[in-house]
Amino acid sequence: VDIRFEFLEDEVKKLNLNNDEDINDDTNVIKVRDYKKFFNLLKEVYECDIDAFEKYEKAPYTYSRMNTFFKDLWVRATNLDFDNIEEFLEKQIEMYKDNTFYNFDEEQRICNLDELDDLVFSIKNKLAKTWDETPYEISFRFYDDYYVGRYFGKTYYELPKVRYGIYEKDGEKIARVGSIQNNIDRFENDDFASKKINRFKYKLVDNREDFKDLEPNKVLSFMLFIKLLKEQGIDKVELPSLYILDYNYHIKRNRLLDNELSSKKYYKEDVSTYESFYNEMYGKEDIVSKSKSEDLSRIGLKAKDYIDDIEVLDIDNRVLLDISKIKTKNINNRLVKYFYEELDYNKDKIKNNKKKYILN
Repeated sequence: VDIRFEFLEDEVKKLNLNNDEDINDDTNVIKVRDYKKFFNLLKEVYECDIDAFEKYEKAPYTYSRMNTFFKDLWVRATNLDFDNIEEFLEKQIEMYKDNTFYNFDEEQRICNLDELDDLVFSIKNKLAKTWDETPYEISFRFYDDYYVGRYFGKTYYELPKVRYGIYEKDGEKIARVGSIQNNIDRFENDDFASKKINRFKYKLVDNREDFKDLEPNKVLSFMLFIKLLKEQGIDKVELPSLYILDYNYHIKRNRLLDNELSSKKYYKEDVSTYESFYNEMYGKEDIVSKSKSEDLSRIGLKAKDYIDDIEVLDIDNRVLLDISKIKTKNINNRLVKYFYEELDYNKDKIKNNKKKYILN
């Protein structure tokens, strides 16, 4: 991505840490107010990523992750983060260290959904990629009950992943939802579960002009996520409205995809897999950027339609929601209310379950 750092302190103005030849009118400027603090914080964020990677991947930190980390970290910055990059790094550290959903690091089977043909509902928390908008992502998965014992964690239908990070401000935890993205790992799809969920998801379709193009599955993922937050006592949810570097990042990524596919670095058996990924991602910068900004904000506002107890605190540079007053009985969408009732019944599993799921 095209960025340069401008160090504002007098004693470091003479340091040329950018290559002036690379600077053009499209270069984004990150202003650093305290260079010592900046580099100390950057080092700590990097160390957090190392710790998280080794914890979740159960493997040594890789050179490729290090390389992408320092390039991609800044893609997570919103327009508000650009105004204070030191605070952005402090938030990243808090997000990495937060363990609100650590009990889902091992996938947890929550319940059977009797109204959805007894599908098994589970939750999984994991580390996100360096180029994703937040450090972590949470997944809501569904299994055919007949096969779950044999294929738990392997073959399932998954709602769009909610990428999130939790930080603290003025003594209160705030959950940032960085994006809600579809799962492109086709081999994990459970056709039976997929058909059942797709049949019910249209209960979330809204034909009004402002909402008719929103994907119902993304809305459902968000509704489930805010329910998990409320069970953990987190009352504020933030949805950014603009990632400064995201659009140009995806344009440059397209060029890399072109180069990699034409370089013939891949074994023959890998080509079809890579081409599938290429077709999924190439030339989608407009769609991806919209899904992380305008669509994400509208999903947050759509939640207010289903649960009037949600209070919208800010819609200027982000959507900020207060979910503290949500009561299941006040939900006016039958599908959302059904899921909330099931999670109410199984709230101890959401809050305190530290046991691994034991296959039958």
